[in-house]
Amino acid sequence: TTLVPRPCYCVFDTGTTGMLVSRRLWDSTLFEIGVQQCAMELPTVGGENVVLAASTRSCRNDCLLVSTPIDVEWRPPESEIGPGGPPQFDVIFVGLAFLRSRGYMSVDLNSSTMTIGPYRDLSRAARNEA
Repeated sequence: TTLVPRPCYCVFDTGTTGMLVSRRLWDSTLFEIGVQQCAMELPTVGGENVVLAASTRSCRNDCLLVSTPIDVEWRPPESEIGPGGPPQFDVIFVGLAFLRSRGYMSVDLNSSTMTIGPYRDLSRAARNEA
């Protein structure tokens, strides 16, 4: 578990396999020694939390959790960071490894909401198929 003193935003990117972590977060945490599993807890519209997770420990055939640092090139407005200061947030681009156990993700642009499928235990399903 790592607590950082600034917001960390998750960007869902279905073109990414594992996760890309903004360089400052990567360098200031244990990400740089490797990731075997990762879980993110996100608030829902209803006030509950939903957990998205990925692990190399539970995969059987295709382990998708690969993590690498990325230099995020966008510059937020000066009102958010102060003159010439670094961004006051970190970003993790979350890929298919985190969505695989959920089956689907849909985004409603009219209501600015996202829906993900219910959790499916993929390691149990793989054992049942064998």
